Amino acid sequence: MSILGMERGPSPPHRDKTGQAGAYPPGDSILQAGHGQGNEARRTQLHAAPAEKLRGDLTNSHAMPSLKHLTCLLACLAPIATFAASPAGDDLEDRAQSVKTEVLDLEAEFTALARDIRYPAPTRWTVFVTAEALSDFELETIELSVDDTVVATHRYDGPQRDALADGGAHRLHIDNLASGDHRISARLTGRLGGEPYARTAAFRIDKPEGPRLLELHLHPGADGGEPTFTPRTHADRP
Repeated sequence: MSILGMERGPSPPHRDKTGQAGAYPPGDSILQAGHGQGNEARRTQLHAAPAEKLRGDLTNSHAMPSLKHLTCLLACLAPIATFAASPAGDDLEDRAQSVKTEVLDLEAEFTALARDIRYPAPTRWTVFVTAEALSDFELETIELSVDDTVVATHRYDGPQRDALADGGAHRLHIDNLASGDHRISARLTGRLGGEPYARTAAFRIDKPEGPRLLELHLHPGADGGEPTFTPRTHADRP
């Protein structure tokens, strides 16, 4: 009977411990693989060990599972390493990086479009926080109020405080604000010299028509005194 191009042949003689020839015990198998070439076929005999002995070897061997797993792992990794090192693999990696860049560009454009729809240029107003290094002060929260209404509150953690001290900027609030005069107040809390500290800085701004940026710059007070805010206004892109 042929199974996947392989034929079962006759059992070869088997010699027992006495040296006499005999048939293989139950469970043995011999497969002959034939590959036709013209009218002649070349056949190679494949002798398989007795099934009971094979099961015993697998049961008693502690190294066999690890060796089998390692062999499978190497067999899986070899094609990947070969493909990655090939010109085709390099080309595919370049194409994947190009697609990733395009996706990020599209995401940035979509974010800008959504912002322009929600916050039109004539009324858009953005508030962000910057800070100088304050050795004795640990910033905890900032609360922003516009015309006596709290519009934003943020609690800062260690990495955010470090980013501000390194020259970073944190966008605290973005909204629509009509042109004209407005009352702004920023309340900060934290620990100064290990003691609880809170302070509110209040000021007025005259917002012109068009998008504007308000920078709340946190810095030490006069002569290195208590920390406070200084407002700075900037023009934003349309």
